[in-house]
Amino acid sequence: MSIKVQRWLLSVGLTFGLIYFLAMIVLLDFIPPPHADLDAASVAALYSHGNLQFRIGTIVMLAVSGFWFPIAVVITAQMVRHEKGFPIWAFMQGSASAVGVVFFIMPPMLWALAAFSVGRNPEITQMVHDFGWLTFFVPIGMFTFQLLPIAIIAFTSECDGKYTAFPRWLGFLTLFEIVSGELPVVTIVFKNGPFSWPGVFAFWQVIVFFSIWVSALVFTLTRAMRYQQSSAT
Repeated sequence: MSIKVQRWLLSVGLTFGLIYFLAMIVLLDFIPPPHADLDAASVAALYSHGNLQFRIGTIVMLAVSGFWFPIAVVITAQMVRHEKGFPIWAFMQGSASAVGVVFFIMPPMLWALAAFSVGRNPEITQMVHDFGWLTFFVPIGMFTFQLLPIAIIAFTSECDGKYTAFPRWLGFLTLFEIVSGELPVVTIVFKNGPFSWPGVFAFWQVIVFFSIWVSALVFTLTRAMRYQQSSAT
């Protein structure tokens, strides 16, 4: 895969990701998330107020919900360079990312379902609403297998030296991000407080540390691609 194509895919993924979260903020008003302990009537009110705008927001989110896939393809292409023989770690990362993309698609799909018929029994809307938020936070299995191979490559490969896309410090940051990304599973237990889904140890720490990790990864990927392009000329 050419460096030009990799850069294009990385740009598309990052742009779509930004649109995804902007739609959550501006059109759905779901950042910060609503409280997890709302009663059925309050949840139904979330979807009836500004209903058309909300549904348009879910359409926007669904249109760009595959944003992680092109980013994962670039990560995979860079990981392949670091492995001899069959690129098992690159394959694991790419496969887990392909499955993990589903969990960016499902929340807006479920929220769209909740908003589709606001006249239904509020308890049904509440169930779909809860399903959407839990889907957003708790599928940690795929997340771990997306990131663990990146850490392994960072700790074991010397390819490209200081210009590698996966320096050792990124491996440590990736391990920290794995722990950070798994913490929101506790939202299954807590409906209020710092461990509920709008809490500081669920939503906010995920947003902060995921943003830091993605920024670091984009920096190292971009630096590596720049070096590879200059070396090829």
